[in-house]
Amino acid sequence: MIWYLNEGKDDDAVIFTRIRLSRNLKGYPFPNRMDRSESAALLSQVKAVYDQDEKLKERYSFYNIDEVSDINKKILVEKQLITPE
Repeated sequence: MIWYLNEGKDDDAVIFTRIRLSRNLKGYPFPNRMDRSESAALLSQVKAVYDQDEKLKERYSFYNIDEVSDINKKILVEKQLITPE
């Protein structure tokens, strides 16, 4: 049965599901458990990997959230690309 092809009284309903999986990196606690030095070390490690991978740099941009303007942070939250936290 393909539910989205069936007709009925609720066939105009929009269904939205969002799943978010988060994972810490080996050797680092989850972000809500990190202190500033752990956070800085992780950022440095991730940035070093990004800087060394040309294919990664072709496809993605790297932004330090601490350097993003408040208005751009709000935009990212509205687009559900980041959480308000």
